[in-house]
Amino acid sequence: MKNKKKSDYNPLDILDENQIKKIFNYFTKLTSIEVALYDTEGNNLLSLGNPSYLCLQAEKCSNICKTNMSFATNKAFELGSFYIFKCGCGLIKCTIPIVFQEKLIGSICCGPIALWNLDEYAEKELQQNFEDLNIHNFNLNNCFSKITQLTCKDMTDSANLLSIIVNYLCKEESKYLQQNLQMQLQQQKIAELLIDKKKEKYIEKKDIKDNAEKISKEVERHLMQNIQNGDLFHSEQILNDYLAEILMKSDLGLDFIKVKLYELSIMNLRAAVDAGAQIEEVSLIINDYINLIANETDYPKICLNTTNLLEKIIALINKLSYNKKNNTHLIKAMNYIVDHYAENITLESVSKKVFVSNYYLSHLFSDQLKMTFQEYLTKVRMEASLELIKSGQYKIMEIAEMVGFNDSSYFAKVFRKYYGTVPQTYLYEKNKINSD
Repeated sequence: MKNKKKSDYNPLDILDENQIKKIFNYFTKLTSIEVALYDTEGNNLLSLGNPSYLCLQAEKCSNICKTNMSFATNKAFELGSFYIFKCGCGLIKCTIPIVFQEKLIGSICCGPIALWNLDEYAEKELQQNFEDLNIHNFNLNNCFSKITQLTCKDMTDSANLLSIIVNYLCKEESKYLQQNLQMQLQQQKIAELLIDKKKEKYIEKKDIKDNAEKISKEVERHLMQNIQNGDLFHSEQILNDYLAEILMKSDLGLDFIKVKLYELSIMNLRAAVDAGAQIEEVSLIINDYINLIANETDYPKICLNTTNLLEKIIALINKLSYNKKNNTHLIKAMNYIVDHYAENITLESVSKKVFVSNYYLSHLFSDQLKMTFQEYLTKVRMEASLELIKSGQYKIMEIAEMVGFNDSSYFAKVFRKYYGTVPQTYLYEKNKINSD
């Protein structure tokens, strides 16, 4: 069991006061029981209903009510349930602990009520309790007639109802605060990246647009690789970098940002399907995301929803039987290829880098990726070459060398196998479309 402690939070720092008042109002109307909010020290923070004359007088005359409430609150916390107890006047109350992030922050208490009729014995007992509390000059019968009388079952049912409400409120508020914390941390990271990017891009103002587009494509490619690898940590880092890139162009408006994120969601779809996920299952996740951000106008919430989408996609990939994350050697090999595809790397050289045998690494690629080591290396090189061709900044011979091919004719042959045309034709058609 986790060690539970008191929290520095005040209940009204966590719970919505207006919502609490509404709940108290409905609860009191339904049960005729007074209900109040207390801190861990037994101080009344908020109450609704008609506080009994006896409670008002008792609080003025003695600290016993506050002491009893503090004890009952802590006892309920220890039990992990509501706690029924006698108040200083000898009447019955019930307290429900308010627990936030596994720490006690206060309680909600209903009562006092009576579980018996005012007979001669009860009258004498109450009379003595009141005198001990220095409560004088009152009409016992008149006071008692205003106190709600319930059966034990009705009191327990009322306590159970209030417990369900309290637990629900705490869970919902915990989710809300956790979400806000996630948004704050993410926006802080994006802001830091944004500052760095502005420094990089505005020192040299020439070709800013082309450079930004090149960086965005590189970010997208690395993001896809990490999604397919099931690597959430690095995927989130790259995503924040991507969001910072989009924010650099925020002067184009919120619609532009959403369009870019719609494009990103399709990239997530492709990455998941390429990793072996069923397109129907991925599409459901993507559609939910698109519906969420369609009418959203708050940029931090849009960013958080995009991160949540990424988490769901990667969680889906990690459920697959050929989950790459289950084998650290394969992940290291794939990451090494992504970082060094331009070099003359082989199965043997990569095996040495990840400290496994050639046979074992070859088996991992064929068993978990359903492709050979060479096929995966070629796939990475072809995707990189396509982005370089799209940039329009390099000659075909330069691109071949940049992605690890010493022979440009062989590069053209492999490119045609992947994309159905030679690089020169692809480049010509792209330039023609752009000129049109």
